[in-house]
Amino acid sequence: METLRDYLITEEDIQRAKRVSRQIAEEYGESISWLDVVNIREDYVMHVLAGRSANLLRVSGLEEFIAKPTKVRVDEGGLSAEVKYPNNVYATYIFRAKEGIDRLKEFSDLINNYHYVVRKNGNKWVVSKIIKVGVDTEGAEKVIVELGIKKAIGLTLGLSEKGVETYWWRIIPLLFDSGHVLEISTPGSGKTHYSLILSRFYQFAYFTEPPTLARLIFDAATREYGELYTSKGLILDEFDKYASKDRQRFKELYGVLLTGMEQGEWVRGARGFARLNKSIPIIMFGNMNTEMLIRSDNAYDSAQNFLGKTLKVDVEPLLTRLTLLVIGDSSELKIKNDYISNVLLKPAVARGVISILRQKAETIHDNINPPAEMDVRMSRRYRILISVMKLLDIKNDEKEIVEKGLIIS
Repeated sequence: METLRDYLITEEDIQRAKRVSRQIAEEYGESISWLDVVNIREDYVMHVLAGRSANLLRVSGLEEFIAKPTKVRVDEGGLSAEVKYPNNVYATYIFRAKEGIDRLKEFSDLINNYHYVVRKNGNKWVVSKIIKVGVDTEGAEKVIVELGIKKAIGLTLGLSEKGVETYWWRIIPLLFDSGHVLEISTPGSGKTHYSLILSRFYQFAYFTEPPTLARLIFDAATREYGELYTSKGLILDEFDKYASKDRQRFKELYGVLLTGMEQGEWVRGARGFARLNKSIPIIMFGNMNTEMLIRSDNAYDSAQNFLGKTLKVDVEPLLTRLTLLVIGDSSELKIKNDYISNVLLKPAVARGVISILRQKAETIHDNINPPAEMDVRMSRRYRILISVMKLLDIKNDEKEIVEKGLIIS
């Protein structure tokens, strides 16, 4: 009979993964997160790392690798697809299903799961097998029953119960597809670690600069579908610096981002030659700049001044589309030993916990009636925030958080 330990990535597993990560860096000069190694069978570690790095694929001499696609291009006849991976390899996939619903389901499997890719006939790469991303709801249910909701969801992100109470808003994008969060906080508050877990365990696309619309939605030159198709969420790190990194690219992204957040509609080009309807959660991170941040008891007022200067656009439309804005320059947000857990749930179990809690949160959401004076956007924000706070038993001034955001100072 399985015990709680069977569902965990233990401290020993994590230390082993960190040793392997250091060894890869020393031997191959390649920086790899321990999250890329943990919970992978030892004989498949290099296959996964070769799928993430062109250098490791080349140096290792492997004739196969494991990776999730970043882009997909379907041929004119719809019989095959060319798939691109993080290591810049293109592989061919031949559809098995002949047509109709079965073909659409197969395409969905292709873009949402990992692939075992092999080299055949010299330099020709082909998708040999689709490896389904596992969701263990049975194990997850046992974890929730034994530990309770707050501890269980903490272990999906490597947080203790106190860590969940401190960073509770970071759960929002995992529970609601329209749960958009902007957090402006000091370095050392665990944003990068959190982003890596969302990227590795929950298929969030991670960007530290404004992505091109070709990379995000559709590349007209190559006819490739972008990362929105293959991702469950977006992380826009260092968002406050996007305009200074590439002003033109950010300007192109910004309007598309607003429509995507509001309507789940992602359109490229004035005539909409590429269009994707997909509600997807977005979390944006920025670093505190005390010189530019105007103090106020309203986070949205402070951010409007701060982001208006750094992004050089009208940020009010962005702020009104957020589920929550968090501004924190407090030492309370610095990662402390009692905020983190020395174990994690295995990815399939963690995804099972999120799946179960999404259903619970949606049930709460459907039974919440916002105040009559609230407009549509504020009502949407109210329902999601109150749902998450009730689910996690977060004690706070609900009305103030909905209207003013969250300032931690």
